[in-house]
Amino acid sequence: MTTLQFQQQQLLLFFSAHVGKWKTTFTAQNLDQILLFSTSNMLVYTKATSGSCYNLFQSQGGGTAQVLEDSAQRLSVFTSNIPASSVFSASDVAILNANGYTTVSISTVFLHTSSTVISYGSVTYAGNSTIQLLTISANYNSIPSFVNCAGRMSGTNETTKFVLTEKAKLLLKKN
Repeated sequence: MTTLQFQQQQLLLFFSAHVGKWKTTFTAQNLDQILLFSTSNMLVYTKATSGSCYNLFQSQGGGTAQVLEDSAQRLSVFTSNIPASSVFSASDVAILNANGYTTVSISTVFLHTSSTVISYGSVTYAGNSTIQLLTISANYNSIPSFVNCAGRMSGTNETTKFVLTEKAKLLLKKN
């Protein structure tokens, strides 16, 4: 999973409206994810679905985040220049590199759906192109607590990476 880096941003409206813990499961990756919103930032915790506790996820590499909208109802962010290795598996990074892409861009939207649900969607693009590599959507449900392993997970852990779809691989070959 990628972690949006907001340390330099003053994103107060959406975060302030959703302070708390929010959980989803990414079934294809066998991964549970917690978003922990405070009034000024978001931390991401992950664990294998079969795991017993969550580790803080730290993204490798940065990117440049541009906040497109920040309201109590919606947070929209476009992040560019993210190292492809922060998002995709090593074999897919090789495919991207062979096609001239060392970075990806991600368009992310969080929506207030109800007092207990935040909807999430993201589209990952090759470099700064319009070639869509990955689309993800999820609903995060409010939870009262979670078990923190008190450890830190490296963003280089291959189990947290996504893989290119066959359609994305075909699109890369056409360009």
